[in-house]
Amino acid sequence: MDIEGGELDAAKGAQQFLARHRPLFIFEYNATTRRSFELSEMVSLLGSQYSLHRLRSVDGLLDDDLSNTWNIVALPSNGPWAMLKEDAVLFAR
Repeated sequence: MDIEGGELDAAKGAQQFLARHRPLFIFEYNATTRRSFELSEMVSLLGSQYSLHRLRSVDGLLDDDLSNTWNIVALPSNGPWAMLKEDAVLFAR
């Protein structure tokens, strides 16, 4: 999602869809979106259904440094995308 600060509102509107289908999704969280919502609000909204990871621009890998982000990948805790959490190739270590 890249809707210039409306990412949290879109996720709120999609809560039932997210809970039912548990898609992997990527949303923008940078200087522009930080003015519209706090990342903690997205964490609260998604709860334990998702884990958030920074999508690194330099190599496309994921890590857990959410202090300096551009895009964030929300990985579902269960469902068809959950297996990606186990794929060490996707994560910078």
